[in-house]
Amino acid sequence: MKYGIRDNMLKAPLEAVFSVAKDIGFDGVEFCVGRDYGENILWEDGGAEKLKGLADAAGVEISSLSPGVFSQFHPALPEAEIRAEGVEILTHVIGSCAAVDTRHILVPMFPRDMDEWPDSTWDQLVDGFKALGEVAEEHGVILDLETTFSADHLVMILDRVGSHAVKV
Repeated sequence: MKYGIRDNMLKAPLEAVFSVAKDIGFDGVEFCVGRDYGENILWEDGGAEKLKGLADAAGVEISSLSPGVFSQFHPALPEAEIRAEGVEILTHVIGSCAAVDTRHILVPMFPRDMDEWPDSTWDQLVDGFKALGEVAEEHGVILDLETTFSADHLVMILDRVGSHAVKV
């Protein structure tokens, strides 16, 4: 069994994250993309390759990418421009996976009002993940939903999305 840790839990500068993880016994690092995503190394020219180089030099893998910022831009939001930005963010992260040698993206979504959503909001969510699932499939990437949804909601979402690239 392999063990990993979120990069931000190590409280170390990027250049040291992977070596610190290795030194304390981890095999991998879940690399997070926070609120200021445009300043993240994955948005720099050659940034994904640089990130992979840091991991390789330390002898650990990048087990997954985790765009935490996506929780503010998810497909169930009412504002089309915010949803569109979410698609751009997640599409960029999907496109970075090959360079960092990972197939997994943890997709965070923690809405507090989901029990009040009308069917149209659930439809919008499903449609959003169908489209993102297609992009993930094209890149050989798995979108692992990280949510506070109930098991019934998750089963419904996965059934309706119908993509082997969208999982829990």
